[in-house]
Amino acid sequence: MQKHRSFRPSDFGFSDFPYVLTGLAITSLMLFGFSAFLHTFSSFWQGIVLGVGIGISIPLLFLKRSGDVDISKLQEPSASVQKMCHKKTHTLAEAAKLYSDETGLGIAESKAAINKYNSGNWKE
Repeated sequence: MQKHRSFRPSDFGFSDFPYVLTGLAITSLMLFGFSAFLHTFSSFWQGIVLGVGIGISIPLLFLKRSGDVDISKLQEPSASVQKMCHKKTHTLAEAAKLYSDETGLGIAESKAAINKYNSGNWKE
């Protein structure tokens, strides 16, 4: 039986949603938020303000999330993860998943940490 892990907000990010839906949601929120404000302007100025808002939001959708984890500062894998790494019956993915569950990191960062541990240079 797997140990239950509580929900963490860091488990989800914008990259989990399709970009089209994210763009539509941001545009909808922007239109809803500024509708009362823009209603006082003429159609020309409404278009200018909306164009600038959309022009700012689109590049923000495609910027890479900055959440890279420095593997050298991570905690050493626990005894159970180390055992899993040394047994041939377990895969790298299983060890990375267990390490991810213990630390709250993403699978990619956990895989990199397990690879570093398996290479034997964890303390470097």
